Amino acid sequence: MALFVGRLSFDATSRDLEDHFKRFGPIDKCEIKRGRGFGFVMFHDRRDAEDALYDLNGSDLMGCRITVEWAKGPGAGGPRACLFLQTVPSPFTIYFIFITLLCSSGAAQLAPATACRI
Repeated sequence: MALFVGRLSFDATSRDLEDHFKRFGPIDKCEIKRGRGFGFVMFHDRRDAEDALYDLNGSDLMGCRITVEWAKGPGAGGPRACLFLQTVPSPFTIYFIFITLLCSSGAAQLAPATACRI
């Protein structure tokens, strides 16, 4: 089961994150999105992940009070687990397409795409 870990120090490494979580059980994978302030920890056993979530949410890691939540998205470990770096959005521009209904018949028109930085 995968956990999302937010509000990390930008100096934190995967090793720091693993050291903080390893007392709860075997960790399959531990990754940090460098320069983004978040990472993911994947436990082999769901019960270990639950224990870590409840014990470490709001704990201090390298001077930062971290948040720990279930990772969201399809894939690793269940319907709310994360696929780590492969599916985490990039820091680059993301485009949204807004669909506007023209009339009650259901005809639709695509509005111009709007770019925004996230």
